[in-house]
Amino acid sequence: MKLSISKDETLLILEFLAESKEHLDGMEEKILKLEVIKDNELVNSIFRPIHTIKGTSSFLHIENISFFSHEFETLLDDIRKNRIKEIEPKLIDLLLESLDVLSTMLLNLETALDSVNLAQDIIEVNVEGIEYKNVLDRLIAF
Repeated sequence: MKLSISKDETLLILEFLAESKEHLDGMEEKILKLEVIKDNELVNSIFRPIHTIKGTSSFLHIENISFFSHEFETLLDDIRKNRIKEIEPKLIDLLLESLDVLSTMLLNLETALDSVNLAQDIIEVNVEGIEYKNVLDRLIAF
């Protein structure tokens, strides 16, 4: 999938990428802590950054990240709203894999932007490059 963006949008996307890295910083530890204790504030602290990434990527029309983070957010919302009552190891594994996939998707976009000429008016960026369907299917099915 190619993403066509203007020079101005490129700056927004670069800012989005920097903020997303901050949002995901420390997330793995929080997910691992969730395995020990299901605390509402802890779940919210995992949910909020994913929700922000979903919303911003949707606004910026970064469809693969938006779609994946939406499904990730949905699973986290199911935990928040107690539709998923038990935090079992396979759920923690799926959350960690989802975090890895999302991080890789963001890194892939950053790498793609690093390799383009930012002086052009319209920039074509290949944003695919990562296989996420397996994890996505498991997120949807959980």
